[in-house]
Amino acid sequence: AGASGTLLLKAANEEYSSYDWNYQPKPEAETCFSLVDTLGGHLIYESSSGSIVIGDYETPGSMDIWFNNSMNTGSHDGALLEGMYSLGECTLLANATEFMCTEQFVLNATDGSSIVAAGFSPNSFEDGTMAISGTGCFTGIKGGLTITAQSIEEDYDYFSYEVKSTNEKEDASGVDAGEETDSSKGEEAGSNTEEEISNETVDKSTEGESEKEGECIPIETLFAQSAYEVNVNATTIGGLNVTGAVYAWSENPLRVGSVDGAAIGKSTGKCTLLPGEQMWMCSGIFKISNQDTITTMGLSPNNQERGSLAVTGGTGCYQNVNGTIYITSQGETSESFLLEYQASNADEACSIQDLVGEGLSEANVGGKTIGDYETVGSKDLWAGNILTDSSGAQIGLSYGDCTLLPGVAAFMCIGEWALDSGDIVTYAGYSPNSMNPGHIAVTGGTGCYAGASGTLLLKAANEEYSSYDWNYQPKPEAETCFSLVDTLGGHLIYESSSGSIVIGDYETPGSMDIWFNNSM
Repeated sequence: AGASGTLLLKAANEEYSSYDWNYQPKPEAETCFSLVDTLGGHLIYESSSGSIVIGDYETPGSMDIWFNNSMNTGSHDGALLEGMYSLGECTLLANATEFMCTEQFVLNATDGSSIVAAGFSPNSFEDGTMAISGTGCFTGIKGGLTITAQSIEEDYDYFSYEVKSTNEKEDASGVDAGEETDSSKGEEAGSNTEEEISNETVDKSTEGESEKEGECIPIETLFAQSAYEVNVNATTIGGLNVTGAVYAWSENPLRVGSVDGAAIGKSTGKCTLLPGEQMWMCSGIFKISNQDTITTMGLSPNNQERGSLAVTGGTGCYQNVNGTIYITSQGETSESFLLEYQASNADEACSIQDLVGEGLSEANVGGKTIGDYETVGSKDLWAGNILTDSSGAQIGLSYGDCTLLPGVAAFMCIGEWALDSGDIVTYAGYSPNSMNPGHIAVTGGTGCYAGASGTLLLKAANEEYSSYDWNYQPKPEAETCFSLVDTLGGHLIYESSSGSIVIGDYETPGSMDIWFNNSM
């Protein structure tokens, strides 16, 4: 984890039947130059004279590949960087709006010093962000740069790059990043202070930089300013006033401060319009880097009022985060969404067990079925179902979205309790298509239920499904449980798709892949 270095790769014979790998130590400091001093603060221009396009700029899977593109400083016809050149490849992704790229800037061919960049590049003249690593003198370097396509006529005639931030030491000491020196024992080479990280979050180059332990950008810092999700990759299946309509989006840019602000990540998710056409039941993912994601769940109003989403966790740096994301649609056609984060107060934690008590009853007054209980893919939706406690007192409203799975034996559900206290509790799990109870996981919440967890039992109270019973199930005794890590950790788990059904196809947005009882 966090390893770096330079490897030499060479064919062992002309038949390419084998290859040799060797390690190349980092050059002595006096033979190296500083990346920041040489390139930092300057726009570097790369000619696309050595590029070939296989396909076109409209067909997903097309490739832009190049070798020996020249590099200039200051402008596309500025001073030539002698002995430096670029090579790489970009593949156009499924939405045809951006490329996934890997590129190498050869800065000194003699000692093998180069910068390797990987990331997304827009299929437009907007800024993209790439994370960098290095070889030779730049072994151990990490950071970011922005890439912007430039045009003389109509094509991508050249590209500009700007090194935005790195962990490079000012003296380019020649010590591999992560090694200890007499003056840096106990400190990680190039480590960022919290203040520096905070400043970097308003850079267009920070997306994807929170990949190593110790370089995570706290969620409070990430959303220190209001963020905007620019709604450029969304599709509506159905209508904005039709119960059961699906609103899906893929990799909408997340920007700080304004819709034109610095990029901090991308948003992907899906919402289903609930009965009454006032609320969408949503689940989404903020992709901060390839390893680091933040998951959300909750209700979003079908208007320009403010909604609340529970932060339910994530991956990498954000696997234990919680809190509230407030979401507000901007403009009549939702050109963007304002996102505001509020951290939870650990001193005000509430218990799910205490909330459920001796059981809750949910009166199904806002339910609607699209399809029936015998057709795979049918939807059971509800909005404003009344939640009451064991004394009969109302404690809140329930909202949710269930899909009937293959075999029609169970529904897969997500939902939310909107409590009268103003807090919400989110949940997900399966519910049998019968009078049997289902096990539902509490995924999180807001306010005093931020980070909440637990197991709920959901059961229809009668055959007419006019009401449901909720009960809390305590965690089993330790001796009856097994360790997830010991059982599954370190193993690849394979899941058969024998129980899957596709409704639609793999080319039409809104199509569904649903399954039940797939073996593992």
